[in-house]
Amino acid sequence: AMLALRLYMYAKSRYLYFLLDFCYWANLSCFLSVLLLPDNTRLWRLNYAVSNGTLLGALVAWRNSLVFHSLDRTTSVAIHFLPGLLTYLERWSDDSRMIRGDTDNNLGWSGAFLDPLLFYVGWQLVYILKT
Repeated sequence: AMLALRLYMYAKSRYLYFLLDFCYWANLSCFLSVLLLPDNTRLWRLNYAVSNGTLLGALVAWRNSLVFHSLDRTTSVAIHFLPGLLTYLERWSDDSRMIRGDTDNNLGWSGAFLDPLLFYVGWQLVYILKT
């Protein structure tokens, strides 16, 4: 609901290009992972690395603050914090889709660095070409 309201408010204010930021792409990837591709282990690991690395780091770097009387700030905190919470809880659940069939429970070099880097480069190319 918060994202839908932000979409409406940004469209009304002509701020739609802000919705091309990396955090929205990471949230979209988490939505895809939960709703459309729940058995895609590689996507779950990508989301885990991006959500618990880049997004949570941005939460601190941009000094997002949880101000309950400001819908904009509360939405910003949710956009950066909730994907990390989702992937963390999925990773450590008893029936985790993220580590299904994996005996060492390890992200590995590809899951921790290469896949998130390729995801970021893909986003950056679209961002540069669009803006």
